[in-house]
Amino acid sequence: MFRPLTVISPSEEAQPAPAPDVVATIDSADWLQLSGPVATAGTWRILVRNQSSRRVEFGIARVRDGHTAEEALAWRRRDGKPPVAEPWGGVVGLARGDSMLATLELIPGKYVVRGVTIVIRD
Repeated sequence: MFRPLTVISPSEEAQPAPAPDVVATIDSADWLQLSGPVATAGTWRILVRNQSSRRVEFGIARVRDGHTAEEALAWRRRDGKPPVAEPWGGVVGLARGDSMLATLELIPGKYVVRGVTIVIRD
């Protein structure tokens, strides 16, 4: 989840952000809505918009082989069982009304994010 960050002086011309492949909106009911499908392996630029009334996170996790998305969504740390999904990326601390671009490298498999299951094929 860490990437290099270069801070430039205000005198240098800023580059525009790359266009997103899909927009993920967290709405006022705290539901996630995707502007289109995310279904193929590769690099995805996901613009996360927070339209809820509070600070939110957008964390995507890859479901481990041999487990289901339902198991991953139901898993809780306090259950004492090993995790059935591994953190894959996202954004944290997104303030109300803000947007942030997340770049994720998705490989084939099942992923879960905010109650939504995404299946990536080759």
